[in-house]
Amino acid sequence: MNITLSAPESVIQDVRQWAAAHKSSLNQIVREALEAKAKEIREEREKEAAKMNDLLASLDFNLPKNWEFNREEHNLREDK
Repeated sequence: MNITLSAPESVIQDVRQWAAAHKSSLNQIVREALEAKAKEIREEREKEAAKMNDLLASLDFNLPKNWEFNREEHNLREDK
């Protein structure tokens, strides 16, 4: 996927020079930074999901072992 990036010219020049000195490119530097951020985001989501799973596992709802939610049953109204 291609994106358009806006940054100060001096920043672009500095990174291009650094990348060239390290046999890389501005594109590669940006790609690696995006990949690192995406990995960080995925790991954070996984930690949050694990916390939620731990919390749910710790709760005792006293439900029958094979209980499943049934929307129709839940929405039934008893006539009084």
